[in-house]
Amino acid sequence: MEIPKVGVGVIVIKDNKVLLGKRKNAHGEGSLCFPGGHLEFNEKVEDAAEREVFEAQKN
Repeated sequence: MEIPKVGVGVIVIKDNKVLLGKRKNAHGEGSLCFPGGHLEFNEKVEDAAEREVFEAQKN
């Protein structure tokens, strides 16, 4: 049996600007997208959102 995956997407707006990143290693590679990814096992949605934004900023 396959375990369902939960996706998390985040829209960050600051000074009338939005945070976007380029997709890599996924469908739509090279296109722009909001930070996001999969919710890890036992992770809170808020923690996943924070992690995804942090990961988007360091890449």
